[in-house]
This record gives sequence, structure tokens and C-alpha cells, in this order.
Amino acid sequence: MPLAGVRRAIYAYEPADGDELAIKEGDVLYILSSNDPDWLQAKRKPVNADDAEEQGLVPANHTELVEPISLARALYDYEPTQDEETTLVEDERVQIIEGDDPDWYMARTKGGCGFIPKAYVELVSSEVRRAEAHADEARAPTPEQQALAPLSLPPPPPPPPPPPPMFPVQPSGVATPTRTTLPPPPPPPPPPPPPPTLALPISLASNLAQSSPAIAAAQPSNTISHFSVIEGKKKKGGKVTLSISNAALVIDSNSDMVAPKRYTMAHISKCTAKKAVLGIEIGGYEPAAFDFTCGSVAEAERILDAVNAARRGMFIGDRAVGDRLSEDTPPPLPSKDSQYSPQLAPQLAVTGTPAVFMPVLPPHTTTSQEHAVVLY
Repeated sequence: MPLAGVRRAIYAYEPADGDELAIKEGDVLYILSSNDPDWLQAKRKPVNADDAEEQGLVPANHTELVEPISLARALYDYEPTQDEETTLVEDERVQIIEGDDPDWYMARTKGGCGFIPKAYVELVSSEVRRAEAHADEARAPTPEQQALAPLSLPPPPPPPPPPPPMFPVQPSGVATPTRTTLPPPPPPPPPPPPPPTLALPISLASNLAQSSPAIAAAQPSNTISHFSVIEGKKKKGGKVTLSISNAALVIDSNSDMVAPKRYTMAHISKCTAKKAVLGIEIGGYEPAAFDFTCGSVAEAERILDAVNAARRGMFIGDRAVGDRLSEDTPPPLPSKDSQYSPQLAPQLAVTGTPAVFMPVLPPHTTTSQEHAVVLY
């Protein structure tokens, strides 16, 4: 059965329950199940051949997705024969995640994440290939060395290796390569963690607000503002609701048949306003672009300011915070009892970690404002 993904720990975590897994910063985790968006069933990749395979629950907001190191093209079809392998379709484009095993790649295919035979794919772009090309140029003899060397005929090129047989047919005497765990090279230093969101308890935040208005103004806000717009550049599209917070942008079509679309602020690459038309471009693995018609030019500029402030983590409704409090600590752990429903996505308050859904917070004394425009 293929894996649900490959992620890397960006914070260390000590388990609080017996079903959880202890992780260190930089550990590579094979995700076995992601049914719960807050807690992932994972297996830590062994560093040495004699390391035991340990698995358990890890908090999703303590990990990040491992980016591919290369692209490849499938030369043959392949069906998995063991767990943690994935399928290949001829001519399929494949993302290579790891290549430290001599016979197998850890890859992301249309069938999911898992191991595939190296002989069944062909690399189409790789940093390793460029490094080998530079090394070959460095080893090439100079013109002076070629002039001094005795004349000799170059050796004939070696015959090309035969293609691997189609599964499940195996020629006699040839064994299928077995996957062995070899010690990988030292991993590169992980990128610095994103600035964590400092969330104070409601009672403590209330006391600080009464004693010091400056501290209250600098406290990061979980405010969500809602704007009613029309999808498209003309006023003939359907009405949608844009819900904006420091964590995400939610586009709700106000229909029970269509789930709201949620994009983290880190994936919003561009936001512009041209007259009363608001344009939003989404990056990441699923790029998208949207146009929305607002009730007025002022309303479009108001939503533009809100999105740009939220992209910097400084959106608090009607104004932006100049200085944010921060500390070098991991984000708070999610609750295992929380349930996520697509219909409740616009109402969720998220701490700022991508793809982490938190339970609905109790209402504050100052509620977020809703904005509506009369169109007809």
C-alpha cells in the first residue's frame, strides 16, 4: 500500500501518550495515514541499518512536506509487490524525493508516495547530473596533455544494458533487486522555522489589555472578516463570501453542494485591485487564479489591504499591527478530539500553521465585523 506522504520534522516532540512517536528536528517521516488532519500516523526513517522501525502519532504542525529533488519519466509500468511501494505508468512524470538507496527511489507518482525501482525510470532533471557533468569536464585532459599523449584508438563504447523485464515476468537466474537500508549522507541543514504564532489565553490577554493597551495592540489576532463579492470580472457570476484571517483565505460559494476552498496566506503569491475587480493568484502545488467583482473601488481596495496585511500576519480587522510578539517555540498542539467539517471552514480560527484546522474559538468581547454590499 502506498504511503500518504513524506514529511520532515521541523520541531522536536516528546510523546505525551503511549500511541505517539518521539521525533527530533530533521527526522524524515513516512506518513502511513493522514485521516486526522491534526495528528499523522508516521514511521521514522531509520538512519542506520540496525535502527528499529518506530511508528506512532505525530502532530502535523510540527512537520513540513519534503520537496522533490528531481524529476523523472517512467520507462515501464510497475505494480507494487510490497508495502510502501507505489505504481508506475509508462511515460508518467514522477517526482523523486529520495535516492540514497542503490536500487530504489522514494518517489511521488499518480498512485501515491512510495518506493519504485530505479531501473524503471529515467531522470529528466537533477542536481546530481549537473554535478557529474562538471566533474567530467574537470577530469577531461587539456590540449597540451592531449598533444603529449601517444596516439591510440579510443576503446569501443560498451554495449547498452538490456531493459528490465516487464513485471511480473522475471528471467531465470535474475533476482529482483531487494530494498536494503543504507546509511544516507548527512542531511542538509533544515531551513529556519517560520515565526511561531504567540497565542495568549483569553483570561491572560484580557488582563494584559487592561493593564497595557500597547501589549494588547501587539497581540496577534485571530479575527476573521467576511466580504461578500461576485465571482468573475462581471456582475453576472455567483455571489461568494471571502473570509480573511492571518492564517488563510476561504472562498465560500454559499452552497451546501460545494465545499469552501481554503488557501493558506503563505500560498497567496499576488493580490491586485483594478478599479472594482480584485485579482488573487495562488501558488504552491495547486496554482489557481481568481477574479472577484466588488461593490465599489473602495471595497476592492479595502479587501486588498486586508489580504496584504494577513499575508504579513498583521491583519486584526480594521487595522494592522506594527510590531508582533514572537518567541522561538513550536506552535501549540492540536486537539485529538477536534473534528473538521468543510461547511465550517470559514468559521475556523487557525493559529497560522498551514493545513492545520483548529476547533472554533469561543467568542471574544469584540466580535469580528461582517461587510456586505447591496448589489440589487
